[in-house]
Amino acid sequence: MNPSPKRLLFVLLLMDAGMGVLHLLFSTDPEMGSFFNLAHEENLPTWYSSFQFLLVAGAAVFCYVLEKTVSSQKTAGWGWLVVALCMLGLAIDETFQIHEALIDQVMSGKAGNNLRHFFGTTQDTDSLLWTVTFAPVMILAATGLILFYYSRPHSNPLLFRLSLLPLCLLVLSAGLEFMEAKILSSLAHDPMGRYQKFTFIEEMAELFAASLFVWIHYQYATGLGHAAGGNGQ
Repeated sequence: MNPSPKRLLFVLLLMDAGMGVLHLLFSTDPEMGSFFNLAHEENLPTWYSSFQFLLVAGAAVFCYVLEKTVSSQKTAGWGWLVVALCMLGLAIDETFQIHEALIDQVMSGKAGNNLRHFFGTTQDTDSLLWTVTFAPVMILAATGLILFYYSRPHSNPLLFRLSLLPLCLLVLSAGLEFMEAKILSSLAHDPMGRYQKFTFIEEMAELFAASLFVWIHYQYATGLGHAAGGNGQ
């Protein structure tokens, strides 16, 4: 028996909240804090986030398979495979920090000095400037996702509008990373306190966005499954 979309969303958001609670409880622990810290890499939150985007990719493939079943067009649903590849890329990036390696290469040359001067940041915050460096690619990807979700024939017009929410959360997350770089580069009082608050909000926004993507894909697939069942009768 397949879980209802609402139950699935509840479980996913509950797990997201659990990651946040573990961070708040243990991130400052001197021995195991790094394993639960949302701002760190190669730990539980990172692996969980990677798993989330794998779920999004798998749900997109599921939508592709079902859409091929209910549509007579040979090219029906191919965009779902593109979405799945994008989400798979995000899952891989979460684990191997590919974007950080790329931004390190960019910031190591003259372009890096120009970017630091333009945005008023220091070399210590280079890894946080990937959001502005790769902004054109991210804007193009977000626009493509919006157009694709809008193009899907579904019986629930609210679904497209809801698909904008996780995209907005990812935009918020990217914007907060840039703000973190500005905070750490400033002479403000208690910059680490503000940085930690921004980091927590940024990482939680990303977790919630991934869960919403899983739910939207599953909700859409559920509707397609009902349509396929109706056609088979």
